[in-house]
Amino acid sequence: MPVFLAPWLLLAAAAALVPVGLHLLWRRKPRAVPFSTLRFLREAVVRTRHSRRLTQLLLLSLRVLILLCLALAFAQPKLALPRAGGGGGQQRTALIILDASASMQFRHGAESAFDLARQRAETVLASLGESDKAALLVPGLPEPAVVLPPTADKAKLRAALAALAPGQIQADFATSLANWLETPPAGLEPRDLEIHVCSDFQQSSWPLDRLPTLAERLRRRQPLLFLNQVRPEAIANAGIRQASFQPAAAFAAEPVRATVQIATTPDWDGTVSATLLFNGSEQDTRPAPPAPPGERQTLILHGATPDTGTAVAATIRLGDDAFAPDNRHYAVLPRDAGIPVWLVRDRPAESLFAEAAIQPGGTASQAAGFRLETLTWAELAAREPPPGCLLVLCNPPPPEPAVLQKVEALLAAGSSVLLFPGDAGGLVDPGFRGWAVLAGLGIAERAAATAEPVVLLPRTQPTDVEKRLRSIVAAPPTFPISRRLLFRHLPATAEAVLEYPDRTPFLVGLPHGTGQLWLGSVAADRGWSDFPLTPFFLILQQEILRTAAARLHPPLETVAGGSLALPWAEPLLEATFELTPPAGGPPRRRPSRRRTPAEPFVLSGFSEPGIWTVSRDGITRQVAVNTPPEEAELDYAGLDTFTTRFAPLPVLAARTAAEQGRNLQLARFGRPLWPWLLAATFLAALAELGLANRPLGKA
Repeated sequence: MPVFLAPWLLLAAAAALVPVGLHLLWRRKPRAVPFSTLRFLREAVVRTRHSRRLTQLLLLSLRVLILLCLALAFAQPKLALPRAGGGGGQQRTALIILDASASMQFRHGAESAFDLARQRAETVLASLGESDKAALLVPGLPEPAVVLPPTADKAKLRAALAALAPGQIQADFATSLANWLETPPAGLEPRDLEIHVCSDFQQSSWPLDRLPTLAERLRRRQPLLFLNQVRPEAIANAGIRQASFQPAAAFAAEPVRATVQIATTPDWDGTVSATLLFNGSEQDTRPAPPAPPGERQTLILHGATPDTGTAVAATIRLGDDAFAPDNRHYAVLPRDAGIPVWLVRDRPAESLFAEAAIQPGGTASQAAGFRLETLTWAELAAREPPPGCLLVLCNPPPPEPAVLQKVEALLAAGSSVLLFPGDAGGLVDPGFRGWAVLAGLGIAERAAATAEPVVLLPRTQPTDVEKRLRSIVAAPPTFPISRRLLFRHLPATAEAVLEYPDRTPFLVGLPHGTGQLWLGSVAADRGWSDFPLTPFFLILQQEILRTAAARLHPPLETVAGGSLALPWAEPLLEATFELTPPAGGPPRRRPSRRRTPAEPFVLSGFSEPGIWTVSRDGITRQVAVNTPPEEAELDYAGLDTFTTRFAPLPVLAARTAAEQGRNLQLARFGRPLWPWLLAATFLAALAELGLANRPLGKA
């Protein structure tokens, strides 16, 4: 039986209806012709009627046959004829592309998607003859070229397949296949090439926007393309999508809060619980709140960092399910003696509540890892803040240029400044209004005769800070206000947190350099409102300072297969580092270069998730490596998408092993029919031309 390599072109056979329609539309009807005698005319009609009908029928049949043969030829049919001894016919060269990306670890019962894909690859090897050759390309491994160039040694190919295991990185099929097509084996004929892809076809590994370029390169070689999909029918999975730690560094016996975002697929019907570990020691376990399948959930875990070691290795884990890679999240909390915070005010009453928020336990506590020092505005003008210092400014007077320059320098270096207004009126003073950091922001004061209760409203599109606040306090507070600032004409880069009923922001964040300036709309004392008496005041200040601390302590974190920007204090432009995997083993040497000592070194070679150790000349750093988040999306592309994008390239798609077997048998163990169809089309066209030009009455 025949098989069509381009079956979509069979639709062109509908063109055969055109001559049939024209034949029926243009049929001649007899018309009366006045003539003196009809005897000779009747004899002529009788003689030619049968010949004319036969000629028209033959012409119609030839025209339909021509269109049908063309449509069938372009559909590239082949006749299934077994090859003698499995080795007759032309020599085959098969490029087997086996997906080893992290998504292939999804389990179908006792077997993973990678196990099923490997079985499909073994089926391809079994279909090859003794003299046929094959190559093995495995995107998703650090070295994808497993068996290249193509070889006829089937034992070598089977041994390589048996030794493979799925990787932890993201595959790049477009690049891997394009690189192979650029340097094909010498002497390989285009029509001899087969490409067998065994994959789940996750869209992160097959970006649709790159398919047209890949399809064009494939068309130049004209291979026979087999697509074998091993995606699961039901995708039931729960995994970690995001995690953050507050504070972002480890301090002596310091409480740490981990915020975890968990995603479940629509097919998920189980429960989820998360566990936090520091240096392998379990800290906290909490179940996720009930939520509809497919929606994301947020969990808060608590722990205390140990007071020994140079850094703390943090792990968040979920229970086992069908997809293991997204059940772990790794982080490294660097050790720090505490972040300096300068609280600036002229009278102690102006900073009483702010001081209690920064150090809830008093001066003996270093809550959140902050080392608090209180100063007056005159002392701020006379002293130089240490690097990485955070500023909390209360009731600013008309500013001095020296103060503004110090604040700008801290912001440019990545620090954060939290600024509360007050009766001194500094924020509406021309000295502040002309400050470059506030450029484009409109600020005015609004005072009421009596304090009025005001409820803060959530914004339609909340920022990350507001989202974290909502996860801690479900409802924004209501408190009486007698005076406040109105923020209008926010710059495009401004960040707003909560808003008043008149839609003006309650808190505004303005980026400057690599730092952030936060402006509060009410004072930090009770002169303008009762806001400092609410628990929300304490939570808001701590969230702002924790966000600032995270900016000062960028995590040493990357994804498997990605790169890492590693700050290094030594004044070197070239260095060689040793990367030790999480499970131990011999270190991997990685040279790196940078343009200036102020820049970080860029390292790659992190092939699996976990806590890696980077070392050089006795100096070590720990690096957290996680699974690429795209691999956990489990978002698969349909095979019909590839069939359409690769047209008119012959594509044989299979979703099951049985379909793959039929494709191999029918497509390869046969002979092409389209040359014969083209020859038949040519002969039919000659016959149609001769018959159409024959005189009508000639027998």
